[in-house]
Amino acid sequence: MTEYDTSFITKIDHKNRVVHFDQNNFKKITGSRIPSVLDKEGFGTPFAAACEMSRISGGFDGNIRTRTGDILEPVIRSYLRANANELLGKHFDLKEDDVIGVEEPVGKTICRHDHFPDGGKFGGMVDGYILVNGERAAVLEIKTTGSENKWIDENGTRNKIPVNYDLQASLYAELSGLKKIVFVAGFVRDCDYEAPHAWKPCNDNCAIIVSEKASDIYEDMSAAEDWYNTYLMNGVTPQWDENNADDIEIVDALMKGIQKPPEKDLQELMDEYMGIENKLSEYSETMNAVSEMEKAKDSLKEGIKAKMAEMLDDGQKKVMIEQNGRTFTLSASERQKISMEKLKEDGIYDNYLETSITLTLRFK
Repeated sequence: MTEYDTSFITKIDHKNRVVHFDQNNFKKITGSRIPSVLDKEGFGTPFAAACEMSRISGGFDGNIRTRTGDILEPVIRSYLRANANELLGKHFDLKEDDVIGVEEPVGKTICRHDHFPDGGKFGGMVDGYILVNGERAAVLEIKTTGSENKWIDENGTRNKIPVNYDLQASLYAELSGLKKIVFVAGFVRDCDYEAPHAWKPCNDNCAIIVSEKASDIYEDMSAAEDWYNTYLMNGVTPQWDENNADDIEIVDALMKGIQKPPEKDLQELMDEYMGIENKLSEYSETMNAVSEMEKAKDSLKEGIKAKMAEMLDDGQKKVMIEQNGRTFTLSASERQKISMEKLKEDGIYDNYLETSITLTLRFK
């Protein structure tokens, strides 16, 4: 479950859909965050990225897919290392005595989750490096995914790099001073997420894509830095997307986090309401039975109405039937209504449109 720190939020501006905060200890723009910052097929929105980088949000806390990725990353790296000449040799124009290898990344706790402490506003962690004769020759980027189609190019081969992964690796190549990137995509099935330790890398379930020249990331880095200065440095998030469920979930959590305890009279009303709610729950079975009978009654009522309507003669306004001491009366009446569709067709609907606010209270 994602945790939130609302202690430095100064205002949630619902009109402009932004959050204001008083804080200056920001997280860096990493390879996994830059697609979200630039709104380029990232795993989150710019609003979510700002909440995470400003430490309002604890960020994505992982799921079965990310945990599987954490388990399989070192397995794939070991597979690559053990078969480096066969899998990578042709991509590095090796001479007879050249030695190719794979460098293990510095551990998370040792590097404090950042392999680029001198990267300014940019940072992150690589999955390793490809070495030639002990020298770094390429950035290594390892991905595990159940979406093999995203890696299929127009020729039907597994040679396409998704935009967000290309951005991520290109950033790390720039920060590493390297031009070459080796992508290794491990393709897993649904059942592999349940038993990731049983998954073994091979030619069939792994694709190796070597990018000879990392994408030019200067403009993207410049835009991301402008974003950082525009929003984080000014203590405000970008707008949240009111149609994005994840953004709304964050906003709802922040609203609850900054909400002051209710005044005494409101607290008393709420306590009394919940007391009645709890009492009603004791009669839930009876209420459910009543509800089912009400539905059946409504259905029968519609059937009776339809049958009695057949008894109306032209011009007749009423039908009355006595049954077991009860009188069933069907009355026909005319009413007029304004056609909204015709008003819209005539172009005058908006002239008479008024907006009102309906308040709805829900209890869960």
